[in-house]
Amino acid sequence: MAEFNANINFLLKDELIHELSIRNVKVDRDNTVEQLRKLFRQTCKQARRGSIVIPSEGFECDLDDEHKTLTLKINEIISCLSSPDKSPSAHQRILGRAQYLLLRLSRIERPADDLEKLKTSLLLSLANNDITSDSSSDSEHELNRPSCINKYKTIISHEKKYNLNSLNLKFKGDSCVRVFLARLEELCSARNILVDDIYTGFTDLVDGPALCWYRANKCRFSNYSELVSALKSDFDLPDYDFRLLEEIRSRTQAKDESIVIYLSIILGMMSRLSKELSESDKLDIILRNIRPEYSREIRMIDVTTIQQLQQIGKRLELSKHRIDNFIEPNFSKNSVAPDFNFKCKPKSSRDFSKNIPVASVNRSSTCFRCGGTNHSTNRCNASKEVVCFKCGKKGVKTPLCPNCNPHSNPKN
Repeated sequence: MAEFNANINFLLKDELIHELSIRNVKVDRDNTVEQLRKLFRQTCKQARRGSIVIPSEGFECDLDDEHKTLTLKINEIISCLSSPDKSPSAHQRILGRAQYLLLRLSRIERPADDLEKLKTSLLLSLANNDITSDSSSDSEHELNRPSCINKYKTIISHEKKYNLNSLNLKFKGDSCVRVFLARLEELCSARNILVDDIYTGFTDLVDGPALCWYRANKCRFSNYSELVSALKSDFDLPDYDFRLLEEIRSRTQAKDESIVIYLSIILGMMSRLSKELSESDKLDIILRNIRPEYSREIRMIDVTTIQQLQQIGKRLELSKHRIDNFIEPNFSKNSVAPDFNFKCKPKSSRDFSKNIPVASVNRSSTCFRCGGTNHSTNRCNASKEVVCFKCGKKGVKTPLCPNCNPHSNPKN
């Protein structure tokens, strides 16, 4: 549905409700006409900015009700147009409503025969009214009749063109033309702008040297496709495809770049090539340039599509995230199920047996002084002879024992 081109001030309440409803705007039927007009103006403004999307082709309605409504309204307008006593303001209002009804008729893809006849009658009435309001002669009236009919037919054939300046997009000739064309197509697709409107309003999209080029070369092309070909031919960088392919082959995945973002960027770069790469060539370049940690994991997997590679990469990223954020079990004394707690040793416990020398283990079973086996050397009551508690050497204490401490200097 193109931008609304009729005068909103001429619409009746039921017509305002109809226009808002086909734009999927909720309407309170108790609102006044002024409130509905204000809401309709806001809706049209949002549609021009692209804040809301209006269906580009047709709308859902009850054709029988629409047929009946338009029949009554058009007959009423034809009757008003034939009335001789009309004030200038009333005449202007009738013409505005006639314009709106023609616009509403044009939305029906296949109107019935009687609606086609009503449309023709309305166009003739508008043409006759336009002619009789002129002071020219009768012969001139007949000459002007086809032009008057064509004048009002333009209402249903073309609506107001989209203002391309609202896209905030300009090409000056000093940047990449393919970036400009890609962004232009994205915006026009989002705002339902027709290709013909882009072609006719292209002067709004160029500035500086590019505008000079457009003025000098617009005779070379007759449609948007030819215009795009001429832009690429004259503004593309030298060896653009070769240089872009070299950048693609050398574009590796950054350390903190996810697999989804990397694939989006590399596939976007590939889409700018004039000749599209095959799926196998794309996959080969990507597999060579992804992070080593991905390559190690997928080298034993037969990856056949880019979509499969993306799914595997996302699973690897999820696994890494879980490993990096793993938390040990929490041992709470207030657990409702303490019997299921993992039983582990306290952090303060130590196993001293691992650090005890082998010689000292025998101290509890053999006494180096008397040779007894029921007590240790330091508990011996049979003899007070000085011995080394570790190796049993007599006449020397453990700290000064040359066997246990070879670097010690015993005193005589």
